[in-house]
Amino acid sequence: MNGINIGDIFVHSWGYDQTNIDFYQVVRKTLNSVIVSPIASNPVSNSEGVMSNRVMPIKDEFVIKHTALNDKQINTDGIKQIRKVVKEQGSTYYLPTRFGWCSLWDGKPQYQSWYH
Repeated sequence: MNGINIGDIFVHSWGYDQTNIDFYQVVRKTLNSVIVSPIASNPVSNSEGVMSNRVMPIKDEFVIKHTALNDKQINTDGIKQIRKVVKEQGSTYYLPTRFGWCSLWDGKPQYQSWYH
């Protein structure tokens, strides 16, 4: 876990018939886990497609929302915090989840889509 720092961002891509994107910022570290909180995102200008776009996280803009990464939840001052054990696969750090894939964000816009 030496490669994970407070302030780092994880991206969680999940969904069925659509791609949902949630971002989480590391707010605390323990010996073998991290505490993350959901943060807001903004669409990237001119990235709109048919029921899709790309989004970027907004660091330090914590939000209260339902997320699919909800194991071991802690509530502190109204902000959702989630404790997760960090796993490593090759050079990739990820957070185990029941749905989708949640890995350390690479700094690039993330594709999301929706269905009406």
